[in-house]
Amino acid sequence: MSPGQPTPSGDALLHEPRNELLPTLLSEHLETVAERCEEAGQPLPGFVLRELRELVGCGDLSLGFYRATCTGCGLDRIVGFSCKRRSLCPRCGGRRMAQRALWWRQRILPRVPVRQWVLTLPVPLRLRLAWDDDLRKAILAVVLRTIFGHLKRAAKKRGLRAPRCGSITATQRFGSALNLNIHFHILVPDGVFVRRSPRHRPHFVSVKPTTEDVQLIVFKIARRVHRLLDRRGLLEEGLCPDEQEHPFHRASVSGRTVLGERPNQPVARLQQLDMFGNQPTKLPRRCALFRGFNLHAGVRVGRHQRDRLERLCRYIARPPLALDRLKQRKDGKILLTLKRPWSDGTRALLFEPEAFVERLCALIWKPRVNTVHYHGIFASGSAWRAEVVPDGVRRQKQARLRRAQGKRLGFDERWVPWLSMLSHVFGHDERCPGCGAKRWVYDAVLGPWRVRRELLAMGTDRSPREFAPARGPPSLW
Repeated sequence: MSPGQPTPSGDALLHEPRNELLPTLLSEHLETVAERCEEAGQPLPGFVLRELRELVGCGDLSLGFYRATCTGCGLDRIVGFSCKRRSLCPRCGGRRMAQRALWWRQRILPRVPVRQWVLTLPVPLRLRLAWDDDLRKAILAVVLRTIFGHLKRAAKKRGLRAPRCGSITATQRFGSALNLNIHFHILVPDGVFVRRSPRHRPHFVSVKPTTEDVQLIVFKIARRVHRLLDRRGLLEEGLCPDEQEHPFHRASVSGRTVLGERPNQPVARLQQLDMFGNQPTKLPRRCALFRGFNLHAGVRVGRHQRDRLERLCRYIARPPLALDRLKQRKDGKILLTLKRPWSDGTRALLFEPEAFVERLCALIWKPRVNTVHYHGIFASGSAWRAEVVPDGVRRQKQARLRRAQGKRLGFDERWVPWLSMLSHVFGHDERCPGCGAKRWVYDAVLGPWRVRRELLAMGTDRSPREFAPARGPPSLW
């Protein structure tokens, strides 16, 4: 404790992960899955094991915690340290989702209509993009060039000169069944930006695509991606080289499992009865399918719907796993409830514990892979960015003034403080619930002896979670 800081009382507000199923599951079965991969000659990559092991200790108070103490009444707010992993952790992913959505709403996306373009890729291409990040960026460039080109041609037909577009792209690695599914979520202003003269600021002109336009765009995307693969020689040598492929990835893409009681079999499904039968569903408006490429552009947010825009941003930046849809049955199997039933009536999937850990291993990104991209006028090097983004001109003038005065440029804080983020997302008051003050003193509690002493003072005693040793049976594939 720092000098002058009030001694914490026994009463404290503890913020820990509410659902302990995921860390318990990983601590009991991760080492078994890793050993079976070693026996089969297909060891798990080091970054996969490192992320899953650190996820187990995310938010565990016995490993250290952060304390905010009210200077008025001495009430403590206790929160465990996060693992800061970005692929699977629901806790860290939820915070990153809320912060990123708030940043996009306040600093990037202007007050114009925004449309979401979602592109799903063919199955063989998903397996290749699980490892080939350069190809993923090249395909994304093809997709954006096709969408931007259509919007610009439609604007030029109206007599507009030199139109420009912008986009924010979030690449998701997961599907609704926690399967490996590389696809793009792209936020594009529903129109173009034009400048009447060099002295005028850019203004927005709406350009709405039709269903026929979406069909033409997906046809061009499929043709151009095919040409890209042909130029790189991937059509001849195959999209899935054996030296970079892991059995977990191929099984996840195809909806099967490698481990468990039913190896190399589809995942068990729980279906609900449909008294009217399963009718074939039609494609919605502004949706097209061509040779495995599925493009959907039916979600549009108006210029004044900023709250809805932030919800859409949270949706495309969300983590893959929602803990409230994950349960463990009495027989030990993991039940994953789908958010929406599938067209065949499937409402839930049933996994063996080891098969579920196998699914999680396939969803982890390689290190130093950027999954969020800014293009067009939203790119950092765009000359129009400061004139288009909210409050960009004022921040640009402040930067020029500080540069002229020889001062260091200030950093735009993207990461909102913990208490402020709780207040923004959940409506929690930043004031102390005991005395109503808004004055907090922060302290990081580290070291095993100090952590144990502080937890005992608060009336709780806990030890770090340990991993269970690997156990049989031997490899099944």
